[in-house]
Amino acid sequence: MGIEYKFYVNNFDTQKLDDILRRGPYFSDYDPDYRLYNFRMASNTDQVIMPNLVAAIEPDGLYVCDNGGSDLGERVINYLKASLEGELGQLRIEEI
Repeated sequence: MGIEYKFYVNNFDTQKLDDILRRGPYFSDYDPDYRLYNFRMASNTDQVIMPNLVAAIEPDGLYVCDNGGSDLGERVINYLKASLEGELGQLRIEEI
C-alpha cells in the first residue's frame, strides 16, 4: 500500500489538470478503465508491474498515490505542486 494524497485546487479546471499530468516528468500512460494517470521510473517499463505513482482527477481535486519503492513520488509530487500552483493558483495538500 502506498502513501495517498489529495490536492485541493481553488481554481479547478479538469482540462488544465489533464494537461499538467500528461506533460509531467515520468508520465507513462493513461488507463481509461480506471481513469488513472500512471507514472513510472525508466527502469519500470513492464506494464504488469504496478506504476511507481498514480493520479486521478476527482470531482473535488486530484488524488495521488505514491506506490513507494523509489524517490519518484517525491519528484512528481513536487512537480505537481509547483505546476498546479503556477497555473491554477493556491492549493492545499493533505495526506489521506
